[in-house]
Amino acid sequence: TVATSPAQGFQVATRPLSIEPGEDIRWCEVVRLPGGANDVYYVDRIETAMTDHSQDLIVSAATVGSDTEAAMEDGARTPCTRAGEAFGEDVVALTSSQLAYHDQRYPAGVGQVLRGGQKLAIDYHSVNPSTQPVAALVKLNFHTVAREAVAHNAHLAAFDNLTIYTPPGGRSSH
Repeated sequence: TVATSPAQGFQVATRPLSIEPGEDIRWCEVVRLPGGANDVYYVDRIETAMTDHSQDLIVSAATVGSDTEAAMEDGARTPCTRAGEAFGEDVVALTSSQLAYHDQRYPAGVGQVLRGGQKLAIDYHSVNPSTQPVAALVKLNFHTVAREAVAHNAHLAAFDNLTIYTPPGGRSSH
């Protein structure tokens, strides 16, 4: 699990958020990677963990030096439909999951290249069907390897349409 940092790598997390009874929220939060611009991380595995009542997670990295990165304030958290809408479109998807725990392992020779201080957009969705407030929190473990171990950058492709509105108990078509 991602309770502790990996032996080789680092952990980042969102700030705890209280979800009130009956709430259905999607938040986009900015988290900065540790280190400075001279630190380069070669990542061959990303573990994600979400608290109970979490529905899905999308983790994106802002392109270093982009307008999107400049617009992303450290620790900013805002309701959103998706990270690009909240912060700008110059982000690259790193991983996503609909599971409370996900272990993204890249094939041998494949990985992500990230920089110290780089900003991540953590896009997460939580629903609280209970009668008590619950905590929402996301933790990410980035497992690093030697530079030589990453010969190819991983790329994700997805079609995500989060704007299809269907009223509760209703129907819609698109």
